[in-house]
Amino acid sequence: MKHQPLKFSLTLQRVACLAFALFVVCMSAAAQVREVASPALERSGQANLTVDRRGRVYLSWIDRTPDNLFTLRFSTRERGGWSKPQTIAEGRGWFVNWADFPSLIVLPDNSLAAHWLVKSGPGTYAYDVTMSRSFDGGRTWSKPFVPHRDGTQTEHGFVSMFPARNGALGAIWLDGREMKEAAEGGHDHGDMTVRYAALARDGRATEEAVLDRRVCECCQTSAALTQDGPVVVYRDRSDKEVRDISLVRLKRGRWTEPRAVHPDGWEIDACPVNGPSISTDGRMTEPVTVAASGTARSNGVPRMVRAAGGALQLR
Repeated sequence: MKHQPLKFSLTLQRVACLAFALFVVCMSAAAQVREVASPALERSGQANLTVDRRGRVYLSWIDRTPDNLFTLRFSTRERGGWSKPQTIAEGRGWFVNWADFPSLIVLPDNSLAAHWLVKSGPGTYAYDVTMSRSFDGGRTWSKPFVPHRDGTQTEHGFVSMFPARNGALGAIWLDGREMKEAAEGGHDHGDMTVRYAALARDGRATEEAVLDRRVCECCQTSAALTQDGPVVVYRDRSDKEVRDISLVRLKRGRWTEPRAVHPDGWEIDACPVNGPSISTDGRMTEPVTVAASGTARSNGVPRMVRAAGGALQLR
């Protein structure tokens, strides 16, 4: 299966409202679902939600003009509604896709980090991860930087960000530098990898690592912070095309070897564009919860796995 750029949705307002409602429901079983208008323009898409330590909700999205100028914006949910949208970045030649979308994170020092995708060449999947930092609440943003330094015109995307050691920004992404694009625009031979970098305030990489050298080509990644350090989950890919969810951790300065969250045994010679999601409790300690959907043995019903003290149990 190939993931293709999708036309912008004209109903971001409803999508954002539903996403926010689902967030509220998760916070309280007694919550009432109601529609909340978003601050996005009509020609918008790629909505994403994040929450800071105080519980403030941030909504980010891309607005598009008729002449294809893309603008990444964000707004916070206040008592009186959404705040006035602030611009993170704008430009042309972005890679805009329904599955591989921008994100925003609030770090412990209340600084912000955002990422989006920019085309690096004429190939369908030739695009780079681009990032920026803000240290004044989003009023101004740093000069954009690219966390990977391979310089290849290949796929780099499906980013997850988290706080790293010593105040750095941690980022993981799918990195296609070892792949080559097929003539018809799909993925050809070579392996997709998951890579990590710790980035200083000015965007310099202070740490780099390869977390897995063969993974699913176009499934979302996810990361969360525990008391023992960051945990990363993603859809793996074996030599026999088994594409189960794997997990790695940063322990005592070193990344662990990948291990399966659960042996679903989902064998499929294609990318399902379906990745996991991971979260921790508000104290940033164990346990963590991993959700993955669409596996063969789950008959399309999301699986929930809880981890306590390093052990994984299927729910």
